[in-house]
Amino acid sequence: MSYKTYKRVLSGSLGAVLATTSVIAPAEAFAEENNSSSSTEESTATPTPTPTPAPTEGSGSNGTSGTSPTTSEGTGTPATPTPTPAPTPAPEVKQEAEFKLVDETGTPITDLTGLEFKMTAPDGSVVDGDLEKNGDVIKFIPKAKVDETTVFNYTIKLPGYADFTGEPITFDELKTTLPVLVLDSRKPAGADITFKYDKTIPLTKADFKFTKKDGQEINLSLVDDEVGHFNLSTLKEGDEVSYVINHEGYKKVKGSFKVATTAMEENITLTKLEEASKDKEINKIYGDTAFNLKDLLEMPNDYDGNLTYTIEEGDSVISLDSNQLATISNAGKAKIRVKAPKTDNFKEVDFVVTVNVAKKNLGKINSSMIDWEKAEKTFDGKDEMKLKGVLNSKAGLKSGDEIKVSATLKTNTSSVGTHESQVKKLDFLGNTSNYTYEADVDKGPDVTITAKNYKVSLKDISVSYGSQEWKDLVAGKVPENYKLKDILDFQTNFDSEEEKAYFENLDIKDFLEVSVKKDKYMVGEVKDSLTLTIKDVPNGNFKFAADKLTANITIKEDERSSEDLWSHISIDNDSSKNIYQKDGTTFIKPGGYIGLNLQEDSGYNKVNIRTTNLGTNEYSDKISIPETVVSKDVIGKFYLSHTESGTTRTKEYDLPDTFKVDADAPVINFVDGSKIFAAIFNAGTTTFSDADQAVKFSKANSKDGYVMTLSSNDEGSGLKSLKYSLVKITSDEDAKAKIKDAVFADDTTWEDVKNNAIAVKGADEGYYIVIVKAKDNVGNESVYASNGMVFDTTNPVVNIKDLSSTNNYSTKDITYKVSLVDPVTNGVTTGIAKADVIVKANGQVLQSDKPNTNSFSLTTKDLYGVDSIDTFTKFDLAKVEKEFAGTIDADSNDISLEVIAYDNAGNKVSSNEITGLRIDKSKASVSARYDDSVLNNGKYLAKNRQLTVSITDRNFVENNTTVHLTIDGTTKDYNIQDIRDGKVKGIKLVADKVDSQADRQEKDYTNDRTNTYVFEIGGDEAESHSYKADVSYFKNGESAKAVFENGVNEEFVIDKVVPETRIAFTDGVNFDVPVSTDASSPTYVRKGLSAVLVVTEDNFDPASVNVYVTSKNAKGEDNPAHSTEAVKATKLGKWTSENNVHTFVLDAFEEDSNYSLALEYTDFAGNTQKTATYHFTIDKTAPTGTLNVSDGGNATSYNSLSDKGSFSHVTKSAVEVGQVSDDETSGIASVKYYLYHPSLDAKGSFGLPSVDELRSVEWKDWNGTLSLTEDQQTVVYQRIEDKAGNVTYVNTSGAILIDNTAPSQPQITFNSQASSNNVFAGNVSTTIRVEDQVSGGTYSGLNTVTVEVFNGSTVSQSQTFTVGSKEDRVQAFSTNFTIDAGLNNSNSITIRVTSVDWAGNTSSSEQKLSIDTVAPRIEIVWDSNDGRQGRYYNRNRTASIHIYERNFNPNATSINVQGGNAQISGWSVSGDGTDNSVNTATVTFAEDGDYTFTVNSTDLAGNSAQQSHTELFTIDKTVPTINVTWDKQLVNGKYVAGTRTATITVVEHNFNASGFTADIKAALESQGIPAPSVSGWSSNGDTHTATLTFSSDGDYSFNLNFEDLAGNRSNSYSENEFTIDSTNPAIEFDGVADGSSNKGDVRPSVKFSDRNYDKSGITLRLKGYRHKEVVVTGSYSETAQGGIITLDNFPHDADVDDVYTLTAEAVDKAGNKTTKSITFSINRFGSNYYFSVDSEKYLDKYYHNKEKDIVIHEVNTDSLKNNSVTVIRDGSAIALKDSDFSVKDVSTNGWKEYIYTIKDSVFEKEGRYEITVNSEDQAGNKQSNKIKEKPASFIIDKTNPSSVVTGVENGEIYNAIDREIGISVSDNVLASEVELLVDGKVAKVYSEQEIKESNGNLKYTLKNSKSWQVVQLKTKDAAGNEATSEETKVLITPDVATRTLNSMWMKLTGLGFIVTLISAGLLWFFIKKKDKEEQEELENNDERRL
Repeated sequence: MSYKTYKRVLSGSLGAVLATTSVIAPAEAFAEENNSSSSTEESTATPTPTPTPAPTEGSGSNGTSGTSPTTSEGTGTPATPTPTPAPTPAPEVKQEAEFKLVDETGTPITDLTGLEFKMTAPDGSVVDGDLEKNGDVIKFIPKAKVDETTVFNYTIKLPGYADFTGEPITFDELKTTLPVLVLDSRKPAGADITFKYDKTIPLTKADFKFTKKDGQEINLSLVDDEVGHFNLSTLKEGDEVSYVINHEGYKKVKGSFKVATTAMEENITLTKLEEASKDKEINKIYGDTAFNLKDLLEMPNDYDGNLTYTIEEGDSVISLDSNQLATISNAGKAKIRVKAPKTDNFKEVDFVVTVNVAKKNLGKINSSMIDWEKAEKTFDGKDEMKLKGVLNSKAGLKSGDEIKVSATLKTNTSSVGTHESQVKKLDFLGNTSNYTYEADVDKGPDVTITAKNYKVSLKDISVSYGSQEWKDLVAGKVPENYKLKDILDFQTNFDSEEEKAYFENLDIKDFLEVSVKKDKYMVGEVKDSLTLTIKDVPNGNFKFAADKLTANITIKEDERSSEDLWSHISIDNDSSKNIYQKDGTTFIKPGGYIGLNLQEDSGYNKVNIRTTNLGTNEYSDKISIPETVVSKDVIGKFYLSHTESGTTRTKEYDLPDTFKVDADAPVINFVDGSKIFAAIFNAGTTTFSDADQAVKFSKANSKDGYVMTLSSNDEGSGLKSLKYSLVKITSDEDAKAKIKDAVFADDTTWEDVKNNAIAVKGADEGYYIVIVKAKDNVGNESVYASNGMVFDTTNPVVNIKDLSSTNNYSTKDITYKVSLVDPVTNGVTTGIAKADVIVKANGQVLQSDKPNTNSFSLTTKDLYGVDSIDTFTKFDLAKVEKEFAGTIDADSNDISLEVIAYDNAGNKVSSNEITGLRIDKSKASVSARYDDSVLNNGKYLAKNRQLTVSITDRNFVENNTTVHLTIDGTTKDYNIQDIRDGKVKGIKLVADKVDSQADRQEKDYTNDRTNTYVFEIGGDEAESHSYKADVSYFKNGESAKAVFENGVNEEFVIDKVVPETRIAFTDGVNFDVPVSTDASSPTYVRKGLSAVLVVTEDNFDPASVNVYVTSKNAKGEDNPAHSTEAVKATKLGKWTSENNVHTFVLDAFEEDSNYSLALEYTDFAGNTQKTATYHFTIDKTAPTGTLNVSDGGNATSYNSLSDKGSFSHVTKSAVEVGQVSDDETSGIASVKYYLYHPSLDAKGSFGLPSVDELRSVEWKDWNGTLSLTEDQQTVVYQRIEDKAGNVTYVNTSGAILIDNTAPSQPQITFNSQASSNNVFAGNVSTTIRVEDQVSGGTYSGLNTVTVEVFNGSTVSQSQTFTVGSKEDRVQAFSTNFTIDAGLNNSNSITIRVTSVDWAGNTSSSEQKLSIDTVAPRIEIVWDSNDGRQGRYYNRNRTASIHIYERNFNPNATSINVQGGNAQISGWSVSGDGTDNSVNTATVTFAEDGDYTFTVNSTDLAGNSAQQSHTELFTIDKTVPTINVTWDKQLVNGKYVAGTRTATITVVEHNFNASGFTADIKAALESQGIPAPSVSGWSSNGDTHTATLTFSSDGDYSFNLNFEDLAGNRSNSYSENEFTIDSTNPAIEFDGVADGSSNKGDVRPSVKFSDRNYDKSGITLRLKGYRHKEVVVTGSYSETAQGGIITLDNFPHDADVDDVYTLTAEAVDKAGNKTTKSITFSINRFGSNYYFSVDSEKYLDKYYHNKEKDIVIHEVNTDSLKNNSVTVIRDGSAIALKDSDFSVKDVSTNGWKEYIYTIKDSVFEKEGRYEITVNSEDQAGNKQSNKIKEKPASFIIDKTNPSSVVTGVENGEIYNAIDREIGISVSDNVLASEVELLVDGKVAKVYSEQEIKESNGNLKYTLKNSKSWQVVQLKTKDAAGNEATSEETKVLITPDVATRTLNSMWMKLTGLGFIVTLISAGLLWFFIKKKDKEEQEELENNDERRL
């Protein structure tokens, strides 16, 4: 439907006078509002005419740029009118119209009695119809169909209301809306009212607040500005109005009246506010109970303010809780600041309460009020002692307080015993500041003094071996220089000077004595050699006790110097061998030795010497030089010892430095010329300078000889002779043989070397070495051989071939080959040393960095792959012709080539020079440049353009030139001739070719020759085209592109077209949204717009685009709503182009703002085009609003719409409500308000109207501030609408309530019952109930309920209950309250209850009661407290029981004793009527036992008390026992390996761990070590256990003692000495290194050492890879703590070579075991071989069905010279590739090791494999793994075996008792096992041997069975392949019935059917007959077999 303007009728009572028409909103608006749930909506906008602007360029065809409509509610799209589609015929429906009637207050009118509705047509006719009422909706139904487009008039009449005439309206509009019609009531207006009061009080209008009955505040005007005289004309007769008069300093006045038509008066009395209280002072005593402070303030009963309390002073004296309950903490003064806020009746007051707390007076303190600690001490020589105690309950302290006592006691003696004491000094400590008292304590407790223990022990002493002190000990005397006090150690501290003086006066000799035992006293510790004896001298004040009765003496080693000791040693010439002395130095030849003697006066009987650098480290009585030792000084140690004691020995000292080993032969060096090739020393093994043992030929001169200079030296005995011999050789082996001949043969000719020089003369061509022999004075001989020398006089041969040029001309590099050879003459060649290649161009030598290019040289390394030809092996290389390739890299027509060769003897040869070679491989280049025409905007021209092109090429060809011309993006290629002929459009040739070297001959051309052309680009037409030209030149397979001047060749354009511009807008749905170009009438939209910029231009450049955008708010101020970056982006090239049309989508205008937009473009020719400026506004944001509520000075703001409300503004005074609204973009159009009244019982959080409901209510214009004065419940709503039609709702979710009615009086009910004595014995339970009454249609609800309990006049309890919040509006409250008996132990108790509602009204009531809560107080007093440790007694003990109780009941009192029998007396009852009345009985304990007891008492009020003595006290006369058990038993009588733990068990009832003592002795090698301690004790009844763990190595013994708590001592327990040894023996290998390879003597030695060494625990095992277990032989020698085994030298036999593992094992006396191994190789005859662990396992088995890698290790002392791997399959060698195997050198120092890995892929095929590793070492030893007995052979078999069952057929039935079957087995290699399975179970297994012996034909007898048997075979071959045969099913049975039934069944089932009718008799007869016949046959057969 179309929109139409409607007006709103306002009530006359509000003073608005408008036309009396109803408001009808479009149905669409209601539909959209119903779909919205937000607090902000968009309302119906009033359309305004949109001016039509003049047509502008770029606008639409209709000449309009858009409109400026507002939006309808709930939409965000432009409200631009759109054509209405043709109506669609709808089905005829019933015609009816609905409306509602409300009064001027908005209240629906429900009493419709007399309602008349009249509708009149334009012609005056009345529409007849019926009225129906449905709730508050009235429906009008015409009786005849009316024309719904006809405009009707209508009127409404209702008694009591003014007649209503509506605006003319069509029936269609009427029926599709729900108009709400407002009828004015006809009540008369009110007159006025005057308030009469004391006019001296300056009241103002603001002091008066008026509210209507519904709670709405009324703003009444004054009559003639007279305060108190108000105009009521705005009210109706009978309206109820409440008022509140509130003037500062006066009590609030409340009242109400009904509006009348005549003037009224109201008399009021204003009373000044009172003061609630003033400063006060309260007096209390420390210890008083807590009190309620408010009860003592005497506040008025009607004061309803909330007091606040602050302790300003004395917070340590008093404290307050949240209920103002004051608790006294200390004596002193406290000041409390009390603030009483203003109320309706009282002023605000601030006063101070002073609380004075006095100290409590305890009176006189006597001895009975002190509980003393135990009065006991040990003797200290003094008659005084300090003692502490504490005041007990008799002193009358406050509960929880404690005062301690410190006293000085004096006795009449200081001696041992129990003595009376007097209190000499008494101090009180603790909380004494809160009490006053006097001390009246003279007598103290009895003091017990016990004897002091003085501990004494013997000290260990030490002396030097052989000293005078040592001699005294040997004689059995204490050394004279040791005094008794030096040996004794007194372990005590003196507690006083008196005690110290007493002790010092004692004569120690009278009490203690020390003696020495007889012994040899060797070096070490002599245990228990000193003994202490304690003499029996009684003395009452002390006792001597010894921790140690024995002590040890340590004999230290000899302290004499090494010089003194060596002076006792001499050389024994008779026992010496092979020594030589010279100048004071003794030279010893390897294999010799020196014998030594020890003189008798040394004090020792053995000399011990060991050398530390000769390969041995053992002590001996001589110096021995092993044969293998090299020359060196002999270094070693010596010491002296005694054979009777291992510890009696001197320190080690260095040997003198006068002994030297001379093991070296003379040393020869070749100073110049040849190096040393080999040497032999002392006719031993040949030593080579290089590992390859090949002769090196360092001298090679074919003409002249040379002189070899030597140097000779001998560091030992000196050189004796020096000779040489020149020897011709033919090979390395020949050289080695001739060197050995020089040593061992006599046919070598020797000449003396003179002046250390040898002259070598040239002779025949050949190979030579020089051998030199030298001897020293002790017979050491050395032979040296030089490296080789060659004589060669033959020139090498050179040949050039295979030139790559054609007719000596090429366009690329020329290649060629050269062959070289050094001919062999007289068996001699030295090889090519160097080859020089010389290449020239134009007579100049050419060089190159490229290999073998132009002029270059090749060396021996280049030709032969070796650095030099200097060995026989390499001479073989020299015999082979060598060939190399060369390259000529030049660019010339005049090139030459020549090769020169040199051999290593200096011979030279040159090839013939090759000339006339030509190469042309230069690159062409193209350069180009344009003329000087200036490009507009870097790219544009208006005339043709010239291009000059130059091509540089020595041999230029024009046809190789291509011109690439691009016009309008299309590129085509042309040759110069086509352009020259005018065949190409857009380019022409204006200057033809110019050749820079046209005057030269072709041979003189250079690479800088150029040919130049000039072209003109462009045409004569007036067109716009883009051009780009390029030129390329092709030569030698490459295309050279033109290089343009300045490196630039860009496309250029000639342009004459003017650009076009326009802007299109889109909202995401409509592409071309009309937008206004009129700034005064912009287009409004409620969602974002996007602008599409369009430029039509052939040569488009975004940089030439200018976009103009403005953005302003409603005030016309600029804002950044649209990004400037978005505008800048239009110049960045992100345009979309289609042909010459270019578009750009500007970033969307999304933010709220008022915009303008224009587009301008300038093309490259300077043409400019600009669009019109567009104006539009985007406003998507609703306005904002705030409601400000002022409630009694409290201000609250609301700025949102809430669907929930709660009462938070509860007051008696008026409430002011103001509003604030704002809109950022389009501004505010209107602000309205609505008052919503919640239901009477609304409370807590209650629901509020929805947005849909708010759209249908009556809103009023908001003018000024709303004032709410009358009683009411109200929520205020605000509706704000901006100019764009956006709507926002705001409400006061904090509802407003005004109430003046007080609650009803509280009720108190008692629940607890009094005791039988009419006294409450405990807490009293009560029920409190309070209710707030409803008055005037509302109530504010209960705020607090306060319960107070008075003990006399003192408040003992107070609790205030917060019933609920203002929002909750709790009407009734009920609770249970308990009167605390602990605070109210009195017969004068009162409970009072006071209630306060939220309006401040109060009521109270009270009840009285009595309580007795004091329980009896029980006290236990003992006659004695001197038991040991406070609980152990050996005599009777009596307890006195005192019960303090005013209502004592002996019949309800009992004493219960636990742990034994006790004597209990009767009660002595006292009745003084106070709580301190004491009643007494006694309990005597006379029997042994562990006692506790309990006293129970219940008074007459039912209060009970219990006092228990839970601390046990004991009488004990039993002696404890000790027992020890061990976790490990001793080995070898006294040894234990690892930790040993003793479990100690003590049996004792009164056990005390501190009574246990353990004396533990611990030593290691006679030296003391820390002893272990006893662990913590665990108990099980009277049995107590602990452990003593010995974990450290050492010798141990111990004594155990125990004393129980009663002083009973056990018998002592002693343990003899035992040894803990947790250390494994040490094993050291010598003589051969782990991982070493050895070829000389091999004598391993093993040293074993351990503190508890056991020779019988030694084991040696020697294993080799080939020898398995080897018998070990050798010698054994003892050491100080062990022994050494030296193995015999391994025999020098080839069979001995192997890799060995020597394993040593040692077990000591304690059973500790060590196992250690070394691995070494013996390679005297070449390599040893062994397999890896995996390969060893693999090869242990011969047959395999899967291949694996085979890994073989080879070990040697020398490096390998040659090695190889051979694999043979089925007798034929396999050709191995490099990838089939690998060899890895893993050698380490002294051990050459190689790992051969043959890949598993080599063994992929089936067959028998054998692997051989062959090698040759540098010594020439040739070995293989086969020779060294480590063959590697195996078979690969992947074929499964087969087996079949013979002798029976599958499915057959056999008549037999058993039947023999056959098993046929076959395999391609070897079958190893056959399993015969019968019915799935193994019946028999045939072994490999059985299969072999039967040749694969096995037999088995199958037994008969009544069921079918299934036979199957499982076969395995030796390689692990398996096969299973098919099943064979047979029936073997002699039973005819079984056979017949199974046979018939098989036949029947085979025919496919079952015979069901069988004559049972015939079948049975047939079976029996058949069975009998066959049985007879079987029996006959059995007889025949027998």
